[in-house]
Amino acid sequence: MAEVGSIDLSAQGDLTISGDIVGRDKIVNQKQVARGQYVLQIGNVNGGVVNIQQGQPAIRPRPTPIHLRPRPFRNLIGREVELKIASDEARNLTPVEFYSEPGLGKTVLLRRLAQLEDTASFPDGVIHLSALNRPFVDFAQLLYDAFYESNPPLAVSGAEIQHGLQDKRALVLVDDVSFSRQEVETLLGYAPNCAFILASNERTLWGEGRAIALKGLSSQEAVQLIERELGRDLPEPEESVAVELAASVEGKPLSLLQIAALVREKGESLASVAARLAGTTATAAVLSGLASKEAQVLAVLAPLKGMPVPAVHVAAITQMPDAAQVLESLTARGLVQRHSPRYSLRTPEIENEIKQRPEAKGLAERALQYFIEWARQQHDADEVLEALGPTQALVSWASANGRPGKAVTLAKLIETPLILLGRWESWRQLLETALDSARAAGDRQSEGYFLHQLGSRALCRGEEALARELLDAALKVRQALGDTTALAVTQGNAQVAGLAGVPAAVTLPAAAAPMAAAPLPLIAPAIIGTIITVTIVAALALPTAFTPFIAPTARLTPTIAESATLPPSPTFTVAPTETLTPLASETPAVLATTPATRTPSVTATATASSTPSATPTRTATRRPSPTNTNTPTLTLTPTPTRAPLVIGFTADALSVRPEECTTLRWSVENADQVFLYGGEYGGPPGFGVVGNDSRPACPLETQTYTLRVFRDGGVTERTVTVTIADVTPPPAPVLLSPVDRMYLPCAQLVTLTWAAVSDASGISRYEWGLEFAPDYESFEAFSSGATTDTSVTVPVPGCGGYRWRVRAVDGAGNVGAYATPEEFEMD
Repeated sequence: MAEVGSIDLSAQGDLTISGDIVGRDKIVNQKQVARGQYVLQIGNVNGGVVNIQQGQPAIRPRPTPIHLRPRPFRNLIGREVELKIASDEARNLTPVEFYSEPGLGKTVLLRRLAQLEDTASFPDGVIHLSALNRPFVDFAQLLYDAFYESNPPLAVSGAEIQHGLQDKRALVLVDDVSFSRQEVETLLGYAPNCAFILASNERTLWGEGRAIALKGLSSQEAVQLIERELGRDLPEPEESVAVELAASVEGKPLSLLQIAALVREKGESLASVAARLAGTTATAAVLSGLASKEAQVLAVLAPLKGMPVPAVHVAAITQMPDAAQVLESLTARGLVQRHSPRYSLRTPEIENEIKQRPEAKGLAERALQYFIEWARQQHDADEVLEALGPTQALVSWASANGRPGKAVTLAKLIETPLILLGRWESWRQLLETALDSARAAGDRQSEGYFLHQLGSRALCRGEEALARELLDAALKVRQALGDTTALAVTQGNAQVAGLAGVPAAVTLPAAAAPMAAAPLPLIAPAIIGTIITVTIVAALALPTAFTPFIAPTARLTPTIAESATLPPSPTFTVAPTETLTPLASETPAVLATTPATRTPSVTATATASSTPSATPTRTATRRPSPTNTNTPTLTLTPTPTRAPLVIGFTADALSVRPEECTTLRWSVENADQVFLYGGEYGGPPGFGVVGNDSRPACPLETQTYTLRVFRDGGVTERTVTVTIADVTPPPAPVLLSPVDRMYLPCAQLVTLTWAAVSDASGISRYEWGLEFAPDYESFEAFSSGATTDTSVTVPVPGCGGYRWRVRAVDGAGNVGAYATPEEFEMD
């Protein structure tokens, strides 16, 4: 596959690029990912292993210009006004948003805009991405990955994204936007020199920018669309009916396509179709005429939340060799959208209707089981990426439809790509859904696993207090189960997190979890008991499936019991105590049964009648197992937990002109103290502030402001860097040839040459002008242009007098003065 810098994606028909291709290199032959000061090792069946990072990841910018474009949509009818507004505003770096209900043509409008011919304003390329079902922080990672690659893979913070995208100058088109207003503002702040064009169902762009409510087609445009779909001109009586139909659906392109499909496929007239649509919608009319095969195919797509799935999987689930042909037929009828070679349902209206049909649940069950078996096999990176969205949706479906064991199994199989791709908010949502499912299934082993993973994720994100709470809960579950091998993995991460009272863990063999160069030990030296090395190595060698980068030596097949009988053991429950609304830039990782954020609290209880004693027995091949001879009596009362720390820190403008100010804004919840420092607020500890406030920032030079948050004796910091915009124009170039009063022989071409100039923002172009005087006295403008070189060859009429000049324009758009004109003659 080509490198991202040279990709020009193409496909037939409707298309929304997922952008996953930019992360393909991240999931090939990788076993670890970096985040902040930590490295997370993956591939251990008992969960990820966190270590302090040695050195920094090797981050490389991808070659520019980058072209992530969909195939052109060449038959767009209408929208000339919208196209002109968007293209003009984009060249001025003014953000634009098109918003409307589904079916008004936002996707094809973005596809058309992605093919702008004049891209001189976007030297870093054109990027077309979909934000469908993608949390904001994951989308920001995706955009960063479009411009950079790293080894090991890097899960970036908001500050790192802001730093990496500050100077990028690209056209960024984002379809299926469902971000909040604040998240959109944060996105624009991350890449202030990029032009953004967004498409969403509801307005998200407020304040600066152009938000345009997309309306239906005019009656004339609607008739043209119907004629195009039918392949013929409409005679006068039919044209009048078409105009009436267009008015009844308010010019909605999708409804017009469905009307044309009813005429074309049923052989009906427009008048009879108009009669059928009385009291119903075009979508409902098309759905009412589905064949059995078509209904089955739609039922497979319905639980996938609009995520596209390859036709080969649909064929395998439905056992229809001709599934691809059925999908194409449904595409022509306006029910399915093509993302060649993947397909998804066109609108939520279709999804809701199909879910009510009797065959829907059975086919969703079949799809769930199919993808579990499929994910247990080894696949290449492209196959993994194509199936990632549908499998995530099926985990949610299984959890919500009484299949907790299967939700747990599939979640374990698909989490690795999410980790490596930096989709850590999607990973959190997956883990929380799986944790709830494990508890519903009575699967304590998996409960401990998902608590461990949530704690490891929080640790890598710098959320130390939350990490300690979650890892402590995982420790207690694994202690209760007597799973010493899994316990050792959690103890190692708990020690890194600074969890008090954690006994030292067994040092695991280096071969069990490969590290980067100069790694720290996986887990600190141990005193928790004797564990036979062979047992540890065998356990750690088991791979997590759905990971093309791990060559398996043995396969783990998770066995999930729908109910389980356990010996008396402490029961730990993570329950919500408060709902938080995090800022867009940093979404806290906390436990929830839904994507909403909640605060975990840990409760431990157990009852028995006497003091326990344990007599270990040893065999040659098994670790010691305690034998309880008395019924234990134990009551654990944990220290009450606190709500998680939530920190958001932004600036209204990340770049200001000299002597201008911006506003720093923050929202901090559940902290002990908050201080602001940097620039006019001095050095640490700085200026004490309240948790939700704002302050002006008027830097004299590029300045980093720091929000320092204290809680439970720990310190967490967030930074915002405000740069000073370059307003200094570049110097005038020195003209080298032809110089003043130079005489040249008459010719049809002349070459103008000047010396290069330098500027802090770089030179984007040189603008030149040439004047001509046939009588050698009265000069008139003759030719002009712009170039990135320091010379230009210009056609001229021959003998006469000439005068020329050049000026420079820097990367910030500052225009320098013209050099003193030079005159020469041709004789």
